[in-house]
Amino acid sequence: MKIVIVSRSGRPHSNSLQLATKISEHFARLDIEFNLVDLSEMTQLLHHYETHNDGVLNKQKALLLEKLYSSDGIVIVAPEWDGMLPPVLHNFFTAQCLWLCIWLSARS
Repeated sequence: MKIVIVSRSGRPHSNSLQLATKISEHFARLDIEFNLVDLSEMTQLLHHYETHNDGVLNKQKALLLEKLYSSDGIVIVAPEWDGMLPPVLHNFFTAQCLWLCIWLSARS
């Protein structure tokens, strides 16, 4: 089993990242393969929905998509934002749907 743990907070070293790290330590003890993705390190990804000729952005997208699409499951750790998803996490989900459509159309 391969799991991706996505930590999403706007702050580096946030409580979300600390919790995601604890979850990854638990998975390691259980011999579960995992990837920990800290979206606070990938802020550029959250603001681009269209395709760009930006090498760094395209590399980050490809790396993240590879991790997500090769996983068996995803654990998302994020703070609550006034009873809703944080805006950056909403952007992440929206961008993932768009990137998936682009990725699928490029493969066909």
